[in-house]
Amino acid sequence: MKILHVNGARSWGGNEQQLLYLVRGLNSKGIEQALFCYHKNPLLDIFKEDEIKIFNVAYKKPYSFDFLKKFSAVVKSYAPDIIHVHTGNFLTGYVLADLFYGLAPKVVLSKKGISRNMSFLSKFKYNYRKIDKIICVSERVKDDLEHVISLKNKSKLEIVWDGVTWENWEPISLKSKYNLPEDAFIIGNIGNHTRSKDLKTLINTANYLINKKGYKNLYFFQIGHFSGLTAELKELVNDLNLNSNFFMLGFQENASSYFSAFDLFLMSSKKEGGPTSVLEAMIYKTPVVSTNVGVIPYAIRQAENGFYAEVEEYEDLGDYIEKLYENEELREQFVEKSFHICKERFSVECLVQKTLDIYQNV
Repeated sequence: MKILHVNGARSWGGNEQQLLYLVRGLNSKGIEQALFCYHKNPLLDIFKEDEIKIFNVAYKKPYSFDFLKKFSAVVKSYAPDIIHVHTGNFLTGYVLADLFYGLAPKVVLSKKGISRNMSFLSKFKYNYRKIDKIICVSERVKDDLEHVISLKNKSKLEIVWDGVTWENWEPISLKSKYNLPEDAFIIGNIGNHTRSKDLKTLINTANYLINKKGYKNLYFFQIGHFSGLTAELKELVNDLNLNSNFFMLGFQENASSYFSAFDLFLMSSKKEGGPTSVLEAMIYKTPVVSTNVGVIPYAIRQAENGFYAEVEEYEDLGDYIEKLYENEELREQFVEKSFHICKERFSVECLVQKTLDIYQNV
């Protein structure tokens, strides 16, 4: 079996981490694979030469004729059994390339995120007749897609949760690096500066705990790519007098290594497909407080192995953090339960095997 993975990312995100896990897992099962991507795809800096065949092209809009010609040429020369499309922009490229050039392989699409809106083109491409299966990262992504998928295509939807694995990172000490007091309680967040991550709620939670409830030894560390929203977020931190307790570190390589430095992980997103970061917190035995998005209800059992609040409810998030801060025994109970749930439901082995089952069925 030959798989051509198609990924249109130009910066690192959870999707790329999952593709990395998938490729390496399929390699261990003897599956031949190739990757079609842009020159600046971050995976090119990670994959070793013997792991996967690479076809990379200079950046062009995926609906440009130059892109379509190059993509169709790669498909016809490599002749995969299955094209696995991992990003929405390259789904557009695939559909147009097939319309113009006619591509033979079966097609599997991975859908990771929740769409803000669906244009006529989006509805057309998700219902495209030659897509054989659509892998949804969570029940909520599937529910979101069912509004635009025609009745005859609903059977194409499958759910495969993200997978995570534990790696032995060198410990990081944020306390010494940032000269924090010995009793500092560090709350971490990992997510790029996008509207869906709702980092304003993260900042409002910090303000509620530090300035309104008086927990001056709480320190928030936020990791993720800066964007056009960053200046506004930094201004909010400054306006709320949180500069001494709230740190934005930007993108950090191997962000998972920071879990060893977090006493608690807080996710404030208002819209998610997964997210992988919460699952990573669980596998690294970091207590979790989150908004109720994506896969959270299937990963977190309320008050059994973590807490979740509704979107934007920063006071509820703060109150849950307070409960965990005040109760070390509860934190220990939560992380042990979360670790076992993660190993059982969200392992890389499950991700790889379920994806391979889908390949074999199509």
